[in-house]
Amino acid sequence: MLSITLEPSGEIKVKMQPEAGRLSLCLSRRRRDSKRTGGAHLSIAAKSEKTRKPKSGFGLQPLTTKFGTYGRRMVRNACGTLASQFGRNVVFGTLTLPGSTQEAREAMSRQSGRLLSLLSHWLSSKSKTAQFVWVWEFQKSGALHLHFALGDHDILKLRFFERNFRSYVHKLFETLSRHAGVDMFARASGGTWHGQVRVLKSRIETIRKSVKRYMAKYISKGSEAAEQALCPSRWWGMSAELRRQICAHRRCTVFRHADLECLERVREQLEQAITASGLTCYSWNPPYSPHSRTHMIYTPDEQTDNTYESLVLLLKHYAATFSPYARGSGWLRVMRARPVAAGGPSGVKI
Repeated sequence: MLSITLEPSGEIKVKMQPEAGRLSLCLSRRRRDSKRTGGAHLSIAAKSEKTRKPKSGFGLQPLTTKFGTYGRRMVRNACGTLASQFGRNVVFGTLTLPGSTQEAREAMSRQSGRLLSLLSHWLSSKSKTAQFVWVWEFQKSGALHLHFALGDHDILKLRFFERNFRSYVHKLFETLSRHAGVDMFARASGGTWHGQVRVLKSRIETIRKSVKRYMAKYISKGSEAAEQALCPSRWWGMSAELRRQICAHRRCTVFRHADLECLERVREQLEQAITASGLTCYSWNPPYSPHSRTHMIYTPDEQTDNTYESLVLLLKHYAATFSPYARGSGWLRVMRARPVAAGGPSGVKI
C-alpha cells in the first residue's frame, strides 16, 4: 500500500508499507430479559467507592512513559484544526502546581488523571462548543506542568475562562488535596499558599501568534525528565469533538497493489519528484517493518493544498504507467478520503 496523506496540521505524508491481515473480535451484550435465545450474557456489577481499586492517575502512581511520535503528530493536527476552525478565537492556558514539596509533586503525578477529568468537565460545562487540546511537561523542579489550547466561537465564553480560571484552579487543587491526603499548596520552606488565589501562576491568555507555534515548543520538550518517575497517566489529550474534526479534515489517497516491486517503483518516482521540487522533506524507515518507507513533507500554509493535489496526480500517473492492466484485474484500487461531517464515514472509494 502506498498512501499520500494531508494532515490538518499542514504536513503531507507519503508512506509505503505492506498490508497485513486483520482479525477483529466482537462481544455482544444482551439484556437478561431479551426474548432472543442463544449467545452469551455479560453481567456488569457496579462497585462501590470503597471497594473500587484505584486507577493510574486517580490515586495510583502511573508508570514511567514517554511522549511518543503519534502523540506529537496528533497534537500538531489538533492545533492546526483549532487555528483553521476558530481563527483568532483561541486562548492558551497553563496550570502550575502551587506547592513545592516533594509530597505535592508526587501527589500531582498520582492525581493527574483526576485533574484532567475535572478540568475537562469544567470547560465543557461552561461552553458546549469549546474544543481543547492539552499536553504535560516537566518543570525544572521536577513537577508536572500542564499547557492547553482552547478554542470557541463565542468570544464572551473565552473572556469568562480568562477571568475565572485562577479561582477555579484553587478549588481544583483543594479537591485534589482531599483525594490525595496531601496539602498540594505546601511550600518547601514552610507555610502554605492555600487561600491565596492571587499568587497562583496558573492563567489563561490570548494567543498573539499561531497556536501551532505555541504548542510546538512544549511538545518538542515532551518527556525530557521522564526518568524522574513522576509521569502523568497520559501525556496528551483533546476533546472528543476536536478528535472527530481531525478525522473529518484528514485527506488521504491510497494506491493498493499486491506486488511490492511495483509499489517501490512508484515510491521512487514520487521521491525523485519531491527532491526535484525543492520541498523540505524528511525520510525514514520505520523499525517495525523492513519494507516500509515514510516521507514527511513540510510546505507553507498557502501551498499545502496545491502540493497535495500535485502529488496525487503524480501517484495516479505512475500507478497507471507501472501497472496498466491492474485496474481491470482488480489489483489496483485508488481510494480518496474526503472531508465529511463529524462522526461520519472516513473515506469514499473512487
